[in-house]
Amino acid sequence: MRLSKIIIIIVACINLSIAGTIFLSKSFDSSSRYTVKDPWENYSFKANYDCYGECEPYFGKTYSIGYNHIVWKEKKKKYNVGLGLEYLKNDNFNLKALYIMLNYEPLKKMKASLFFGVDFFNAKDDPSLNNEHDYYPNTKGGGIYGLSFSYNLNKKLPISFDYKVYTFSIVNQDIWRDVEFSRVSLNLGYNL
Repeated sequence: MRLSKIIIIIVACINLSIAGTIFLSKSFDSSSRYTVKDPWENYSFKANYDCYGECEPYFGKTYSIGYNHIVWKEKKKKYNVGLGLEYLKNDNFNLKALYIMLNYEPLKKMKASLFFGVDFFNAKDDPSLNNEHDYYPNTKGGGIYGLSFSYNLNKKLPISFDYKVYTFSIVNQDIWRDVEFSRVSLNLGYNL
C-alpha cells in the first residue's frame, strides 16, 4: 500500500511539472468591494476601496501568485477542466485558495473560465478589531467563485482579467462576522 502512495505522488508531481500556467496578479483597487454581514443586527455593510475604516488596511493593494493546471481535456472539444492554486497577499492579510476551473475555449487564443473552490484566510493581529478575548484562530476560510477571460499573446504568455469573490469569517468586537471580498484583477501568466 505504501508503494502505491509513493507512485501516485511521483506521477502527480511529474504531471504538475510538465504543463500548466504560472501567473502573477494585481488587483484594481477602485473595483474591489467587500461586504460584512452582522449576525446580530441582520444587515450587511457594503463598501469599496475608498471607504473609511477597515477597508483600506485589509483589502487594498492586493497581489497574488498562482498556478493553473488542465487535468481533463478531450481532442476537438472546446471545453476542459483544470485545478488552480492561488496565494493572495497585502500588508495585513494573506489568503490561500484551491479551486476547480471550468474552461471554454471558443478560439485557440481565447478562453473563458468559471472558478469554484475553497479559501483559507489569515489576518494579522490588529487592535482595530476591538476583541476583548484572544481567539485562536481569529479567522475562518470559506468559498471562492469567479469568472475569468483570457487571451494568449503568444504560446507562452497569456493575459487575463479575473473577477473573484472570496468569502471568509473574522472575529470583530468578539462576534464572528462573515465577509465577502470581491476582487477584479489583471493577470500575466507564463505557460510551462
